This record gives sequence, C-alpha cells and structure tokens, in this order.
Amino acid sequence: RGTLGWLGADLDSVAADRLRKGSLGADITANQEQIQLTNWTMDLDTTRIRGGLTLLLRDRPAFGLALDLGKINLDAYLPPNGQTDTQKPAATDQSAAAGSTQPGPSPMEQVAVALNSFDANVRIGFEEITVHKTPIIGGQLEARIQNGALSVNKLAIADFGGAKVTLSGSLAGAVSDPNTKLEFDVDAKSLARLARLAGMEPDETLQRIGGGRLSGSILGDLSAMTIDATASTAGATATVKGIVHPLAQPLNVDLAVKLQHPNADSLAATLSPGALPKGVKLGSLALAATVMSAQDGAYSLDATMDLGGGQLGLKGTVSPGPDRTALALDTRYAHPDVVALIRGLSPDYTPSKRDLGQATLTSRLEGSTDNLKINSLRLGLGPISLTGTASLVLTGPRPTLTLAAETGTIAIDPWLPKGSAAPAGGIAPVVPVKSSSRTWSRETIDTSGLLAADADITLKAEQVLYGAYKLDKLDLAAVLDNGALTVSKLSSGLFGGTLDGTASLKHGATPEGGLTLSIKNADVRQAAMSASGAAQVTGTLNYETSLNTVGRSEYALVSGLQGNGSIKVSDGTVEGFDLPAVSDQLKQLDRSVDFLVLAQRAMQGGTTPFDSLTATYKITNGVLQSEDISLKSKAAEGRGTAVVNLPPQEMDVRTQFWLSEHSNSPPIGLRLTGPLDNPRQILDANKLQAYVLQRVIERGILRQFNKGSDSSGSSDSTTTPDAAPTEPVEKVDPRKALRGLLKGLLDN
Repeated sequence: RGTLGWLGADLDSVAADRLRKGSLGADITANQEQIQLTNWTMDLDTTRIRGGLTLLLRDRPAFGLALDLGKINLDAYLPPNGQTDTQKPAATDQSAAAGSTQPGPSPMEQVAVALNSFDANVRIGFEEITVHKTPIIGGQLEARIQNGALSVNKLAIADFGGAKVTLSGSLAGAVSDPNTKLEFDVDAKSLARLARLAGMEPDETLQRIGGGRLSGSILGDLSAMTIDATASTAGATATVKGIVHPLAQPLNVDLAVKLQHPNADSLAATLSPGALPKGVKLGSLALAATVMSAQDGAYSLDATMDLGGGQLGLKGTVSPGPDRTALALDTRYAHPDVVALIRGLSPDYTPSKRDLGQATLTSRLEGSTDNLKINSLRLGLGPISLTGTASLVLTGPRPTLTLAAETGTIAIDPWLPKGSAAPAGGIAPVVPVKSSSRTWSRETIDTSGLLAADADITLKAEQVLYGAYKLDKLDLAAVLDNGALTVSKLSSGLFGGTLDGTASLKHGATPEGGLTLSIKNADVRQAAMSASGAAQVTGTLNYETSLNTVGRSEYALVSGLQGNGSIKVSDGTVEGFDLPAVSDQLKQLDRSVDFLVLAQRAMQGGTTPFDSLTATYKITNGVLQSEDISLKSKAAEGRGTAVVNLPPQEMDVRTQFWLSEHSNSPPIGLRLTGPLDNPRQILDANKLQAYVLQRVIERGILRQFNKGSDSSGSSDSTTTPDAAPTEPVEKVDPRKALRGLLKGLLDN
C-alpha cells in the first residue's frame, strides 16, 4: 500500500485492511527473440496467483499467457456502497469542455486498435471470484488474438451467481465485425442472484419467478446473425429463431417467436399477484408471431395468441419512433362460447340462457400507442352484433375511450344471472320498488371503478328488450369524466309512445345519482300485456319524473331519494272494480241486501272505463306522497291519496268513488295498505249501505204508508223504470226500518 501510494496511486476508495502486503516472483529466461517468465507467483493480501508468460520479441509483439487466479474477493477492493468521488466528475467535465467538439473513437474502435497491435494466446482459470457478495466458482477461458481477430474457443463457469454457464465456439474476424459461431447454455437456479451479481437489487417479482434457463446458438457476423434461442422460466417456454442485422439502422430483423405456458392465470399470479380477480381461470397460453423489417423503419407483425379457449390475431405494421410507436394493425378475436369467456373472468356468472353463441371482434387499429384509432369495429356477443368506430387516448391522467356504435336487437334477459328479477311492468312510477321478502342491501357500494377511465359513448339500437320493456330506436349518449357518469340522452319508442330521459352517477365518499324521465302517448294496455299478459289498466299514458339521491348503500340511496313526478292516463279502463255495475244496480232498488251483495262483488272485480286517471307526487327522504289522485268516468269520479314508504317497502293508498248518475249518493271507499307487493284491500261501503237502506224504505215502507192514507183510491204518482221491482218486495218491520233510516241519516 505504501509503495502504490509512493507511486502516486489514489487508494482512498480501497478499504484500509486491503493492499497491506504483496509479493511478485518468477524465473526469467531472455534472449533476443523472446522472454519467458516461469513459476510466476503473485501474492496480494490473501490472494495467490500462479502462471507463466512467454513474450516474443518481433515487429508485431506476441505473447502466451497462462494464469490460475485462485480465489479473489473483489468486493474487498471495491468502493463501499454509496461512496462517490466528487472531484473526478468535475475534472472530467472540465476536460470535456476544453476538448475538441469532434467525437472521439468508440469503445469498440479503441479495442479494435489495441488488439490489432499484438497477437496472443490466453488461458485463464479461477477457483472463486466474489463480486457483489455473490461467488463465481470454477471458471475457464481459452482465447486467441491474431491479426486483430479474437477467437474464444471456450468459456465455462460452473457457478455464476447460482447459474451454470457454458459457451463454446469462436469469435473470428475483426473485433469491429466478428464472425460468430457460438453455442451457449445458461442454467440459473435464481434470477434474483444474477441480478444481484449485475449490481441490481432484485425486486419481489424476480424473487417469485425463481430460476430460468437460456440456451441456443448464434451464427454469422454483424451484417447478418442467425439466432436460435430458447428461454424457460416460471413455467413458460419461449423460442426465438431468425436473422438479425445488427449494423442496420434501424435494426433489421426477420424473426419467429413462440411463447407457451400451461396455466396463464398461474403465470399472471407470479408476475403480478392480485391482478386477476379471485377464481379467474384463463387456461393455457400459446403465442406465435413473426416479426420482419418493413419499409421506413417499420416492422411487419403477424401474431396469433390462444388464451382460455379464444384466439386473438394481429396483423400489420409497427413503427417505433423516438417519442411514440405508430400502429397499423388488423385485429381479430374469436371464442366459441361467450358464456365460457365471461365465466373465465367471473367464475360465478350463470346466465338465464346457457348457450348464447360465440364471441367475435374485428377492428383496424391505426395511430400511435398513446392515441389509437379503432376503425371498422365489429363486435359479436352471441345474438348481439355491434358495429362502429372508437378511439383510445393514453396521454391524460387516465385512459379516454370514445365509442360510436350501432346495433340491431339487444335482448338483455338471457344475459341476466339465474333468479334475477326482470322488470314486471312499464307503467308504474319510476321509483325503486322491491319485494318485501328481502330488504334493501346495506353493503357499501364501490363506485371507484368509475375512475378507471374516461369515456364518451353514443349507441343506437333498433330495439332493446328488458323484461316487459321494449325500447324501439334507442338513442343513447353518455360521458364518463373523472368518476362522474352522465347520460345526457336516452330516447326511444316505448309501447307506441316515446321515452326521453337523462341520468347521472358520481363517484365519491358518498355516491350521488339522478334521473329524469318523460313518457308520452304510450299505450298502457300494451305495457300491461307485456308485463303480465293481462291489461289491468288501458289507455294513453303521459308520465314525467325527476329524482336524485345520495348514499353509500342500496338502503341509503333509497332512503335519500328526493324528487317529484306526474302521471296521466286518458281514455282507458281499470280492472279490479266495476263502478258502472254499482250505478246500474242502484237504479233498481228492491232489497238492500241484494244490492250490497252485488255492489261488493262489483268492487272486487270487473272493469271501469274512465276518461282520465291523473296524479302528481313528491318524494322526500324515500317517502312518496300523492294528494291528488283523480279518476273521472261517465259512471263515477274518484279521488285519493297515497303514501309509499320505500325504505320499509310499505304503502297506504286511500280512494273514494262517487257515482255520477246518483248525485246524492255517498262515496265508496277503497283502501290498499301493507307491503308493496301484496297490499291488503279494504272496501268501505257503510255510507252507501245506509243510503241504499234509506231509499229502500222510502220506496217500500213510506210508499205503503202513503197508499193507506189515500182514501180516494187515486194516485198521482208515476211508475218509473227503476221503481218497478223485479222480485216481490220483502216485508219490512216499520219500527226496524225507521230505526235503520235514522241511523243512516245520522251517519251521513
């Protein structure tokens, strides 16, 4: 150490316990033609090197060198991790600034000049070299330098950071353009140890991958090199065969590539744990591709990938650039079973219809990797066929998708999971209504998926079928921006009328949603028949509503519902009660008991025509209230109120009907109360019962009284149609009749 310091060597970066001692010795024989060093020994600290040297003294020097390096710990002589010399970079910068602006010779050119100045035969071996705390064990090198050409006859390492390395062949010709004929085999037990040997700290992915192997051959020179290589790691096997032209600018290639793995989801779990949802089964993976240099620096690509039973194909050109890569590719994808494809990504998916057909996708990709145009888009999902254009921009904070598509008929019900409830009707107010057999979910709704991308989507469909709903000529426009989904346009034909609406959903700690809907001139009978096969209400429907809500769960969204709406049905009928029958029966009053029996039957079945059925409602904190339910018909008029408490799914609807042809008659009451899907019906006809009893008495008992007091036997009364009894009049006790009459009058 002292000697090297005396010679001016900078030893500050070498550990203080290194370079403490050293010795050099050899037997030297010399004459005018050569110098020989035999029994050459060199001891440096704990390292002992043995060898010999023969130097030929001629115009072009030549030497033969044989060395046994023994064991060397290079880590002990390297600077400690993180230590740098702050002076040398400044000196380098100054020399660079003061030097010529002309570029100097490349490192390869410098090596070529040096090797062209001598010839040599070299044999070097070592027992162990430690670098970056990794031992390299059992190495041998045999090489020759002659007339500027380097030939490597053998390079073998028994343990290179846990890998076994074997290289045989030759590097002949000039160093700047060697003629290569090499076979290589690198079998590594741990890729992480190889990375550490290269001075890199291995990440968790390399730790999970474990070992790997690379073998093959390289033939040719820098003008054209033939490559045949196979690599295997993490259960995957890849092969590369073809020709590479290293000196061409850009790189010129003609390669065939293959990649195989028996279990793609296992490979994904190794490379990126958690990237795939739990239970996803992708199946085997097989990739085959050819890459050829095309014009203007582009590469021609023809690739096919089989994954999970489906096949993806790409064919076209890829043009790498300094800032971005340009693409012009035709894509094709096909899977024989669209349900199996979906179940590969969502194992629990079980649609109502199992056999829906195949999945296909074709398109033309043009543009660059950060701004891609998707033209001639054709998507087939079973019976659904969609065409359109799209674009994908990757330069913003998140991917942005723009899609304009058209399709024919979309039937949604076959795609719904088994047991899913399809919409049961098309005329009820558009507010949440569920079966009381299950409650609203209180699980937190995750809307973070709205942040995955931005989108601008327009869709036109000839028809959309969803339960009882048939949407004709659907026109949809939606925008997703920074977690906020806005449906700015939803228009279609619906049951012979039109539907227009908007909707919104915004991601946040508490999600927000909204809906507006307008239905005009819809055929209620068509809607009812579509829903249940029976037209409980017929007529022409006009309906409007506006709703909004906030909440973290299904229950919270329903409980936070706010809004209003109105409904009007004109020139229709309603099933469930027959008010004209009640009115007609009241015209033929004979016995109150008969009337009440028939009236009760009429209020529990039959049909009532009406001119209009209208109502408006407000929703506050999930409670719908209506104060102006109104029905107008020739036989009767009705008014009512409603309270629908959506969180507990309960209702209380109260209605009263007045018979138009009997202006003095009291109303009939009908009440619906209880669960939304099975309310209890309560008929209130008490006041009408008293009224009928009064009329029966007037036409029965009092008429008998009048007849008894008419001594002349004459009568100025006239016979009316409704006064003619169809059956013998029941004898009535005057006292009981009078008591009932008084009670009825008091009740009124």
